[in-house]
Amino acid sequence: MNTSDIFILPSLQEGFLTVIPEAMACGKPVVATKVDSVPEAIYFDELGILVPPKDPESLSWALLEGLNRKWDSTTILEYAKKYSWSELAKQILMTYQKALNKA
Repeated sequence: MNTSDIFILPSLQEGFLTVIPEAMACGKPVVATKVDSVPEAIYFDELGILVPPKDPESLSWALLEGLNRKWDSTTILEYAKKYSWSELAKQILMTYQKALNKA
């Protein structure tokens, strides 16, 4: 991923996403289809471009747009930090602590 200019995920269906945060952790913008939880990961334009599934014309436009656009890798890297293992572990611990405090 580090040697790529953008990351492309033209899926028709996605489960638990790990590959998008991995691409963003490399500072890469993402071109992906609007399926399942993908729009939750790419919810503003500085992170990537979303296209409808099964739409090759939109996908080809997005690929060209993504390659020609000037991306701010710092913005992408900062956003990706919330998906780091240490940050996710903190969120899980906070959830458990809240549950234990309510019990």
